[in-house]
Amino acid sequence: MARCGTSPRFQASGETEETSDARNAPPKEIFVAFAQHLLFFKAMPWEDAESLHKQLHAAFGCGRPPALRKFVDEISDFLRPTGLKVRKVFCDGSRSSTAFLILHSEAEEELPVSLSALRTLQRVSKKFSLTQLHIFQAAASYLLRTRQPLTLLQWIRLCQAKGGCAPSLLQSLLELQFLRVENAEGDPTQLRLVLGPWCYAVRTSRRKDDKQRSKQRKERSAQTHTNREERHAREESATRKRSSQEEKKRTCWTVT
Repeated sequence: MARCGTSPRFQASGETEETSDARNAPPKEIFVAFAQHLLFFKAMPWEDAESLHKQLHAAFGCGRPPALRKFVDEISDFLRPTGLKVRKVFCDGSRSSTAFLILHSEAEEELPVSLSALRTLQRVSKKFSLTQLHIFQAAASYLLRTRQPLTLLQWIRLCQAKGGCAPSLLQSLLELQFLRVENAEGDPTQLRLVLGPWCYAVRTSRRKDDKQRSKQRKERSAQTHTNREERHAREESATRKRSSQEEKKRTCWTVT
Protein backbone atom coordinates (compact mmCIF):
# COMPACT_ATOMS: atom_id res chain seq x y z
CA MET A 1 0.00 0.00 0.00
CA ALA A 2 1.33 3.43 -0.86
CA ARG A 3 2.18 5.58 2.14
CA CYS A 4 0.14 8.74 2.48
CA GLY A 5 1.73 12.05 3.37
CA THR A 6 3.84 14.81 1.94
CA SER A 7 6.97 13.79 0.11
CA PRO A 8 10.30 15.05 1.44
CA ARG A 9 10.79 17.05 -1.74
CA PHE A 10 7.57 19.02 -1.23
CA GLN A 11 8.32 19.45 2.48
CA ALA A 12 11.72 20.89 1.64
CA SER A 13 10.11 23.15 -0.96
CA GLY A 14 7.60 24.46 1.59
CA GLU A 15 10.32 25.07 4.14
CA THR A 16 12.36 26.93 1.53
CA GLU A 17 9.40 29.18 0.68
CA GLU A 18 8.78 29.92 4.36
CA THR A 19 12.45 30.72 4.89
CA SER A 20 12.44 32.95 1.81
CA ASP A 21 9.31 34.78 3.02
CA ALA A 22 10.86 35.31 6.44
CA ARG A 23 14.08 36.58 4.86
CA ASN A 24 12.23 38.96 2.53
CA ALA A 25 9.88 40.26 5.23
CA PRO A 26 10.37 43.98 5.98
CA PRO A 27 12.21 44.73 9.24
CA LYS A 28 10.17 45.88 12.21
CA GLU A 29 11.80 49.31 12.00
CA ILE A 30 9.87 49.96 8.77
CA PHE A 31 6.59 49.04 10.46
CA VAL A 32 7.43 51.32 13.39
CA ALA A 33 8.38 54.26 11.16
CA PHE A 34 5.26 53.85 8.99
CA ALA A 35 3.00 53.60 12.06
CA GLN A 36 4.58 56.73 13.55
CA HIS A 37 3.71 58.68 10.41
CA LEU A 38 0.11 57.48 10.63
CA LEU A 39 0.01 58.32 14.34
CA PHE A 40 1.02 61.87 13.46
CA PHE A 41 -1.16 62.43 10.39
CA LYS A 42 -4.10 60.20 11.51
CA ALA A 43 -4.97 59.76 7.81
CA MET A 44 -2.74 59.54 4.74
CA PRO A 45 -3.65 59.58 1.03
CA TRP A 46 -2.98 56.23 -0.61
CA GLU A 47 -0.52 57.76 -3.09
CA ASP A 48 1.44 59.40 -0.24
CA ALA A 49 1.46 56.08 1.60
CA GLU A 50 2.91 54.37 -1.48
CA SER A 51 5.65 57.00 -1.70
CA LEU A 52 6.47 56.68 2.01
CA HIS A 53 6.43 52.91 1.70
CA LYS A 54 9.06 53.00 -1.08
CA GLN A 55 11.19 55.58 0.72
CA LEU A 56 11.33 53.53 3.92
CA HIS A 57 12.32 50.35 2.08
CA ALA A 58 15.05 52.26 0.25
CA ALA A 59 16.26 53.90 3.47
CA PHE A 60 16.57 50.54 5.23
CA GLY A 61 18.16 48.90 2.19
CA CYS A 62 15.41 46.31 1.74
CA GLY A 63 15.44 46.32 -2.04
CA ARG A 64 12.23 46.26 -4.04
CA PRO A 65 9.23 46.77 -1.72
CA PRO A 66 6.13 44.55 -1.87
CA ALA A 67 2.80 45.91 -3.02
CA LEU A 68 1.38 48.46 -0.58
CA ARG A 69 -1.75 46.33 -0.11
CA LYS A 70 0.40 43.43 1.12
CA PHE A 71 2.45 45.79 3.30
CA VAL A 72 -0.74 47.12 4.92
CA ASP A 73 -1.76 43.55 5.78
CA GLU A 74 1.67 42.92 7.29
CA ILE A 75 1.70 46.10 9.36
CA SER A 76 -1.85 45.34 10.56
CA ASP A 77 -0.63 41.98 11.86
CA PHE A 78 2.33 43.74 13.50
CA LEU A 79 0.06 46.29 15.24
CA ARG A 80 -2.64 43.82 16.31
CA PRO A 81 -1.24 43.31 19.86
CA THR A 82 -1.34 47.08 20.40
CA GLY A 83 -5.06 47.41 19.67
CA LEU A 84 -4.41 49.61 16.64
CA LYS A 85 -5.66 48.95 13.13
CA VAL A 86 -4.78 50.28 9.68
CA ARG A 87 -7.65 50.54 7.22
CA LYS A 88 -8.08 51.64 3.64
CA VAL A 89 -11.10 53.89 3.09
CA PHE A 90 -12.49 55.70 0.04
CA CYS A 91 -13.84 59.24 0.15
CA ASP A 92 -15.37 59.34 -3.33
CA GLY A 93 -15.58 56.30 -5.56
CA SER A 94 -13.10 53.46 -5.59
CA ARG A 95 -10.18 55.10 -7.40
CA SER A 96 -6.78 55.00 -5.74
CA SER A 97 -6.65 58.81 -5.93
CA THR A 98 -9.57 58.97 -3.48
CA ALA A 99 -8.28 56.28 -1.11
CA PHE A 100 -6.83 56.98 2.32
CA LEU A 101 -5.09 54.95 5.00
CA ILE A 102 -6.37 55.64 8.50
CA LEU A 103 -5.13 54.47 11.87
CA HIS A 104 -7.64 53.85 14.62
CA SER A 105 -7.90 51.76 17.75
CA GLU A 106 -10.27 49.15 19.10
CA ALA A 107 -11.06 51.65 21.86
CA GLU A 108 -12.52 54.01 19.26
CA GLU A 109 -14.91 51.27 18.15
CA GLU A 110 -15.88 50.43 21.73
CA LEU A 111 -16.25 54.02 22.97
CA PRO A 112 -19.82 54.63 21.66
CA VAL A 113 -20.94 51.41 23.37
CA SER A 114 -19.26 52.47 26.62
CA LEU A 115 -20.84 55.93 26.50
CA SER A 116 -24.27 54.46 25.82
CA ALA A 117 -23.92 52.07 28.75
CA LEU A 118 -22.72 54.88 31.01
CA ARG A 119 -25.69 57.08 30.04
CA THR A 120 -28.03 54.20 30.89
CA LEU A 121 -26.33 53.71 34.26
CA GLN A 122 -26.54 57.45 34.89
CA ARG A 123 -30.31 57.32 34.37
CA VAL A 124 -31.04 54.21 36.44
CA SER A 125 -28.35 54.30 39.13
CA LYS A 126 -27.46 56.89 41.73
CA LYS A 127 -23.86 55.72 41.51
CA PHE A 128 -23.29 57.74 38.33
CA SER A 129 -24.05 61.39 37.72
CA LEU A 130 -24.07 63.58 34.65
CA THR A 131 -20.84 65.17 35.89
CA GLN A 132 -19.13 61.80 35.95
CA LEU A 133 -20.33 61.08 32.42
CA HIS A 134 -18.83 64.38 31.25
CA ILE A 135 -15.54 63.56 32.99
CA PHE A 136 -15.33 60.21 31.21
CA GLN A 137 -16.15 61.85 27.88
CA ALA A 138 -13.39 64.43 28.44
CA ALA A 139 -10.87 61.74 29.39
CA ALA A 140 -11.81 59.59 26.38
CA SER A 141 -11.57 62.59 24.06
CA TYR A 142 -8.07 63.34 25.35
CA LEU A 143 -6.94 59.73 24.97
CA LEU A 144 -8.22 59.42 21.42
CA ARG A 145 -6.95 62.84 20.35
CA THR A 146 -3.42 62.54 21.73
CA ARG A 147 -3.05 58.73 21.59
CA GLN A 148 -1.09 59.02 24.81
CA PRO A 149 -1.98 57.48 28.18
CA LEU A 150 -3.45 59.69 30.89
CA THR A 151 -1.39 60.03 34.06
CA LEU A 152 -3.03 59.70 37.45
CA LEU A 153 -2.15 63.33 38.18
CA GLN A 154 -3.89 64.43 34.97
CA TRP A 155 -6.93 62.36 35.93
CA ILE A 156 -7.10 63.99 39.38
CA ARG A 157 -6.80 67.48 37.88
CA LEU A 158 -9.51 66.70 35.32
CA CYS A 159 -11.89 65.52 38.04
CA GLN A 160 -11.14 68.55 40.21
CA ALA A 161 -11.75 70.92 37.30
CA LYS A 162 -15.17 69.36 36.63
CA GLY A 163 -16.14 68.90 40.27
CA GLY A 164 -15.93 65.11 40.43
CA CYS A 165 -14.46 62.64 42.92
CA ALA A 166 -11.40 61.15 41.25
CA PRO A 167 -10.92 57.96 43.35
CA SER A 168 -14.52 56.72 43.39
CA LEU A 169 -15.16 57.45 39.69
CA LEU A 170 -11.90 55.81 38.68
CA GLN A 171 -12.75 52.71 40.70
CA SER A 172 -16.17 52.47 39.05
CA LEU A 173 -14.78 52.92 35.53
CA LEU A 174 -12.08 50.32 36.17
CA GLU A 175 -14.68 47.84 37.46
CA LEU A 176 -16.72 48.38 34.29
CA GLN A 177 -13.51 48.11 32.21
CA PHE A 178 -14.26 51.44 30.55
CA LEU A 179 -10.75 52.47 31.59
CA ARG A 180 -7.69 50.34 32.17
CA VAL A 181 -4.48 50.84 34.08
CA GLU A 182 -1.36 50.20 32.06
CA ASN A 183 2.29 50.34 32.97
CA ALA A 184 4.35 50.94 29.85
CA GLU A 185 7.67 51.55 31.59
CA GLY A 186 7.70 48.57 33.95
CA ASP A 187 7.80 50.98 36.91
CA PRO A 188 4.97 50.63 39.48
CA THR A 189 5.08 54.40 40.09
CA GLN A 190 4.46 55.17 36.40
CA LEU A 191 0.89 53.88 36.00
CA ARG A 192 -1.21 55.30 33.18
CA LEU A 193 -4.91 55.26 32.31
CA VAL A 194 -5.96 54.06 28.86
CA LEU A 195 -9.18 53.11 27.08
CA GLY A 196 -7.72 49.86 25.82
CA PRO A 197 -4.54 48.43 24.33
CA TRP A 198 -2.28 51.15 22.99
CA CYS A 199 0.75 51.11 20.76
CA TYR A 200 3.32 50.90 23.49
CA ALA A 201 5.40 48.71 21.17
CA VAL A 202 5.64 51.56 18.69
CA ARG A 203 6.23 54.27 21.22
CA THR A 204 8.63 52.17 23.28
CA SER A 205 10.66 51.43 20.16
CA ARG A 206 10.78 55.11 19.40
CA ARG A 207 11.89 55.87 22.97
CA LYS A 208 14.59 53.24 22.69
CA ASP A 209 15.71 54.74 19.39
CA ASP A 210 15.75 58.20 20.96
CA LYS A 211 17.79 56.92 23.90
CA GLN A 212 20.19 55.17 21.55
CA ARG A 213 20.59 58.31 19.45
CA SER A 214 21.10 60.38 22.62
CA LYS A 215 23.74 57.93 23.81
CA GLN A 216 25.48 58.07 20.44
CA ARG A 217 25.43 61.88 20.50
CA LYS A 218 26.99 61.87 23.97
CA GLU A 219 29.64 59.41 22.86
CA ARG A 220 30.45 61.52 19.80
CA SER A 221 30.57 64.64 21.96
CA ALA A 222 32.89 62.95 24.45
CA GLN A 223 35.10 61.69 21.62
CA THR A 224 35.21 65.16 20.08
CA HIS A 225 36.15 66.64 23.47
CA THR A 226 38.88 64.01 23.88
CA ASN A 227 40.23 64.67 20.40
CA ARG A 228 40.22 68.41 21.08
CA GLU A 229 42.15 67.94 24.32
CA GLU A 230 44.66 65.65 22.62
CA ARG A 231 45.15 68.13 19.79
CA HIS A 232 45.58 70.95 22.30
CA ALA A 233 48.13 68.88 24.22
CA ARG A 234 50.06 68.14 21.02
CA GLU A 235 50.06 71.83 20.09
CA GLU A 236 51.32 72.79 23.56
CA SER A 237 54.03 70.12 23.35
CA ALA A 238 55.10 71.36 19.93
CA THR A 239 55.15 74.95 21.20
CA ARG A 240 57.27 74.00 24.20
CA LYS A 241 59.62 72.04 21.94
CA ARG A 242 60.04 75.02 19.60
CA SER A 243 60.61 77.33 22.55
CA SER A 244 63.23 74.96 23.94
CA GLN A 245 65.01 74.77 20.57
CA GLU A 246 64.99 78.55 20.20
CA GLU A 247 66.32 78.91 23.74
CA LYS A 248 69.15 76.48 22.93
CA LYS A 249 70.00 78.48 19.77
CA ARG A 250 70.13 81.74 21.73
CA THR A 251 72.34 80.09 24.31
CA CYS A 252 74.71 78.86 21.60
CA TRP A 253 74.89 82.33 20.03
CA THR A 254 75.62 83.89 23.43
CA VAL A 255 78.48 81.44 24.13
CA THR A 256 79.93 82.04 20.67
